[in-house]
Amino acid sequence: MADAGSQEIAVQISQFTTDAIGYSHPMTWVVGASSVTGHGLMASDVRITFGDGTELDLLRKSYRVGPYILAGFAGSVEIGLHLIGGLQEFLNVPDIPDNFAWQPDWVAQNWFPKAAKLFEAAPSAEQDCGSQILMVGVSPDENMGVPGFQRVYVTKLSWPDFTPQHMPKGLSVCHIGSGAGVEQYEAGIADFFKFGSSAMMAGMRGGPGGWAQMIGSSIGRIVSESPVPGISPHVFVDTVALGSFWSGTNDKNTYHPDGRKVEFRMPEVASTYADFVALCRKLGKAAGRAIA
Repeated sequence: MADAGSQEIAVQISQFTTDAIGYSHPMTWVVGASSVTGHGLMASDVRITFGDGTELDLLRKSYRVGPYILAGFAGSVEIGLHLIGGLQEFLNVPDIPDNFAWQPDWVAQNWFPKAAKLFEAAPSAEQDCGSQILMVGVSPDENMGVPGFQRVYVTKLSWPDFTPQHMPKGLSVCHIGSGAGVEQYEAGIADFFKFGSSAMMAGMRGGPGGWAQMIGSSIGRIVSESPVPGISPHVFVDTVALGSFWSGTNDKNTYHPDGRKVEFRMPEVASTYADFVALCRKLGKAAGRAIA
């Protein structure tokens, strides 16, 4: 573990544009991160861009897909949610033991052909929106040289073939989505994964839930202090370790000197494509060609 503190954080930024479908650069982001202590993180905003260029906050983009793996998506909402559902189904094996955990690189290697076929079968208008999957999973078999500090895989899969791209072992932060270049968000998240940093040590003392809440609060502060057009201030934060998940948001209460209490709460969001279509119908929006 002596070299962990000097190990640089590897950051891979992925962007896609949508000029081919009549508007450009809808902003959104999903970030996955790994630490040397066996914890993984996924954070995502909830904004989507419709085919007419308008934007709304109404979609969850990160999910638990199996023990102990998180997955998020960017690009076509229709394709992305079907990919997430397909991955959950792929990992939903009957009668697996309670203490079972998937090996993340095996999952990526064996699932990506199915992802490519699903993408190929999607309507061409949805394919034009692009599609990316980001996975964060904890290995049951590999550690970082210290028992109990498991290796965390951060893996990106991009259209059209979805060949897995694994981020470097150890400290790693990877974004997907067109908001990936927002440096303040990247730096704020990365600080929690620098071995020995005050943020990381404070988070570890708080346990998985406290650590995730601190990250959510930090992201919320960055979003409010450095707002970017097209990126939602509402964020889901999910963490994973071997044997556990934790999920939360950056909801908060603000108390003013005059006694006023201002609540900041996650709006109603969809978590399945059926829910998304229903929300769109209620809002009078077309679900097709929506981009996350």
